[in-house]
Amino acid sequence: MRAALLLTCFNRKDKTLSCLESIYSQLPVKNLELEIYLVDDGSTDGTGDAVAAKFSAVRLLRGDGSLYWNGGMNMAWSAARADGFDAYMWANDDIDLDPDALSVMVHAFNEGHDDCGVEPVIVGNFCETDSGKHTYGGFSVKQTFRGMATKRILPNGQIARCDTFNGNLVLIPNSVVEMVGMLDPQYTHAFGDMDYGLKCMKNNIPMYITPEYLGRCSRNSIKGTWVDSTLPLAERYRKLLLPTGIPPKEYFYSCRKHSGRGVSIIALVKLYLRLLLPDFWARISRKESSK
Repeated sequence: MRAALLLTCFNRKDKTLSCLESIYSQLPVKNLELEIYLVDDGSTDGTGDAVAAKFSAVRLLRGDGSLYWNGGMNMAWSAARADGFDAYMWANDDIDLDPDALSVMVHAFNEGHDDCGVEPVIVGNFCETDSGKHTYGGFSVKQTFRGMATKRILPNGQIARCDTFNGNLVLIPNSVVEMVGMLDPQYTHAFGDMDYGLKCMKNNIPMYITPEYLGRCSRNSIKGTWVDSTLPLAERYRKLLLPTGIPPKEYFYSCRKHSGRGVSIIALVKLYLRLLLPDFWARISRKESSK
């Protein structure tokens, strides 16, 4: 398999370099020929120059700071597609990969292919650095009258089907890209990865999570974000509207796209309730997750 690994970064030089080191330290991988495409989206901490100096084989692309995750990944993807690959692998630059992570991805791809008879999407699982609790991976999806309900699928030693996924480490065959395309350009930062999984689900494309955790990737702290109840409401609202928050226009678009207009209005109301009552919403979420 000849694959392009796609990343985008912004002002996380140490994490970006560490991620690239964890990838290159695994090469060569049996049955995998890998080339890396990295978009540095206007970093001011010298990330791009540091990557160019230490990893000269990386195809380095430059953004102006307006791309964020979705735009940066599409820039890298477009460049890689022009060169032509059998598959494309998304990766976040904050993942800490185990030494055999890429081998596990390839093995899971072969297992999935044997199971379903076509080229599947493979989703890597990640856990917290300290606690080992599940953080990112695949989800099952169920449509309800309140909107789309997702449930995390935990690894159990075998590949397992999922309905959508987080984009921390995902292997996507070119056959899938030919059918589904790239990330929806309507999104700026959030939503793009889950949206892509839902598009795959609608096209009956099989998706599997890896049988084990492939490394660590801790959840981002809510401190200083739009759900931080210590901040004034006006400040939380400002942060909600940022590309790194939950832009209501993009959120409404996503909900309408996958659940219909009526449900999307309910979802938008819930979003503003969460903004107004973050502590109450957090308690409700904890109760739901504990069931």
